[in-house]
Amino acid sequence: MPDVSSAFVSHDIRFSHVLGDSPKLELLVENNIYPFAHEAGVFFESTNELFITSNRFGDKPDTPSHQERVQISKVTINDSEPSKSVCEEIDSSAVPMGNGGVNYKDGILFCGQGSLDKPSGLYFMQATAPYIVELLVSNYHSREFKLRQRCNHPRRRVDMVHRSAVWI
Repeated sequence: MPDVSSAFVSHDIRFSHVLGDSPKLELLVENNIYPFAHEAGVFFESTNELFITSNRFGDKPDTPSHQERVQISKVTINDSEPSKSVCEEIDSSAVPMGNGGVNYKDGILFCGQGSLDKPSGLYFMQATAPYIVELLVSNYHSREFKLRQRCNHPRRRVDMVHRSAVWI
């Protein structure tokens, strides 16, 4: 792996409390087959695991957009040798076109963009195998979210204020 120099720009001194005295960027995992590290970035400190969602992609170059998919992956970070971190693909079929995510309770809350046969909505996934998924909400006052309407529009973001409160 090439040596990557990094620079962080801080606009508030409190940011140094997050980064520490010697922040650096390190490549954990690389995948040249599909754009696997796009969004979510949900980290569990207790297990040193990072869950990420890919960008949309097709399994073949000419895949129509309605057949594209998003892959959820789990990276188990090796602190002593980051380049030996392990990436595992999670069965993503229960979270249609998973996008952003956030820690929620003991798992992950994903925004699912939906597919032709599964609704857009907020999906809860357990952070441990077998990664059981539950659709929490797919409508607003009985009005169904539309196919590919981002449930976290307009800034594609889900914020956690308290462990039981979700702001979209």
